[in-house]
Amino acid sequence: MDKKLTLKTDVFLWMDGIHGLLYDSSRHESFKFPLGNAVSGLCAGFLDPDNLYSVFVETYMKDEEAVRFINEVVRRGFGFLHCADDVPYKVSFPPLLNLQRSWERLKSRGESAYNEILLYLTSVTVYTGGDSPDNGYCTQTVYPVRSDSMLPPERILDFLRRADSMYISEIRIVFSSADEYPGMQKLLAGLEHFKPKVSLYFRVGDPGVAAIVPLIPNGFRTVLLHEGNLHADAAYQTGKPFGHMFLVSSEDECAAGERFCGRFGIADSEFIPVFNGYNRDFFKSNVFLTEEEILRSRLSRREIFAHQALNTYSFGKLSLLPDGKVYAAVGREAIGDMDDTPYSLIVSEMDKNTAWRRTRDMSEGCRTCIYRYLCPSPSPYEEAMETVCICADKAKGGSHDTA
Repeated sequence: MDKKLTLKTDVFLWMDGIHGLLYDSSRHESFKFPLGNAVSGLCAGFLDPDNLYSVFVETYMKDEEAVRFINEVVRRGFGFLHCADDVPYKVSFPPLLNLQRSWERLKSRGESAYNEILLYLTSVTVYTGGDSPDNGYCTQTVYPVRSDSMLPPERILDFLRRADSMYISEIRIVFSSADEYPGMQKLLAGLEHFKPKVSLYFRVGDPGVAAIVPLIPNGFRTVLLHEGNLHADAAYQTGKPFGHMFLVSSEDECAAGERFCGRFGIADSEFIPVFNGYNRDFFKSNVFLTEEEILRSRLSRREIFAHQALNTYSFGKLSLLPDGKVYAAVGREAIGDMDDTPYSLIVSEMDKNTAWRRTRDMSEGCRTCIYRYLCPSPSPYEEAMETVCICADKAKGGSHDTA
């Protein structure tokens, strides 16, 4: 009696023409295997939606490679063998992305999808403008923008009121030159309405920080941005709790930041790598991922679906620059300006796709890779470094095999 091999519902199957990869999103286990002719035929059968993740195995039992593959799939728990006429009939469903709420469908509904589209916006970052080092870090992470113009508090608050919704979880205000910013008290007073969501970012080394920080009302999260040489100033003597973000470009700077946290008893800290044009080796050693690290990612079924449909690094975020233009990713094409409605800005980004839906399927170096949905979404680092991916193993078709 002919038997069927059926893959389990939580198992993903990807192929690149040379290797295949099975990944069980419930157990976080993987099986990488070579694709011979017979195994390729088996896998093609699995991926045919009409087959319900099952293939008849009788015709493959004379091929040694196919037999080894079948036995390994069963032994490792990625699938099961059963008789084709078992009662009750055993079926499985491939883990296919549900596109019921895809952008194309929402867009076709027009204004009737207004509320569903607004929930896409979850984060707003405002760069006030002013004097600041012009190192380009603002395209990689939260960092002040150098600009002759500054956003007045009235314009910032007007946009935030129009964008305000229960879906926005963070509002980040990034100051370039704290003592030069006009209307600081007016801005802080207006931000009281959004207080639980607001974080205020100041660059350590900005001469105005020490005078401004003591004036910040309680309840706002204040984050100090450190880069290069670390030093303490009067801002530490206010008794206020701070968040600390260390922008590091080398292992030595990481170690210095850790010592700094120990010296001042800092618990709320974050270390963010930045590319300065000269530290590519630092990124390869400490930021890029090896094949083994990718396979240890322990992504859930939901997270893999997210990587297939959207950029988890950028999705839901808008950035307002000092000239009033709005971006889904700083350094990319503007999607509108602050006078536009939040709804129209979201629609603009979803149409232009400057950041929110840029997945690894859109990357020349990643679109055929079997690990593309296990990797983090494309990040600004890759653009800053002019590299196509963050995989440390250039020979992705290696022999690594994780059980």
